[in-house]
Amino acid sequence: FGCLLGRQDMYRLKLVRHMMEKHGDDSILSYQATTKSMFYLESPSFKDLYADELNWAKENLPIQPQIFNTSQWGSVNYFEAIDNSRELYQQFFFDIVCETDCNSPDWFTEKTYKNFMMGRPFIMWSGAGALKELKNLGFKTFGDFIEEQYDDEYCNSTRFAKILAVIDEQARMTVELMRERHEQMKPIFEHNGNLIVTGK
Repeated sequence: FGCLLGRQDMYRLKLVRHMMEKHGDDSILSYQATTKSMFYLESPSFKDLYADELNWAKENLPIQPQIFNTSQWGSVNYFEAIDNSRELYQQFFFDIVCETDCNSPDWFTEKTYKNFMMGRPFIMWSGAGALKELKNLGFKTFGDFIEEQYDDEYCNSTRFAKILAVIDEQARMTVELMRERHEQMKPIFEHNGNLIVTGK
């Protein structure tokens, strides 16, 4: 898996923690935010509610396989994110896309689009219906190979739990099966790559 996250958000923290604890040996992880940029968790409203996450963050962040220039909020420049991710993308099969807004079904950034350029299947944490919206735009997703029913779930916490279950299921795949699936997915990669370059 590749799970390359930048700016701080609680849902991203929960995702990278799951990946590190369950699939750390089989993943390339990045979470550039630090507890300094997550100062809001120290507020009285959140400090007790998210005490476990905050303690984990203090012990483990930042996670940086590759250093990017970031803003004070942990944001990475759009073009640098694409250019500097090319080498990392050669080292994993699945990308875990964690879009900017987990409530919006139609806000897509380089986090999604670079998979079309690099030819990677992805599991997407975004708003309910995001995969359907990508299909409406003409792209193909990977429902023949990956369980995508999480896209229909409107409750954020339930959708998140379903996404984690899909990740855990895909983690059982052997390297041989990954190679076989990659060959089977090539028409999807080619279609999406052509669409994003030519618009048709």
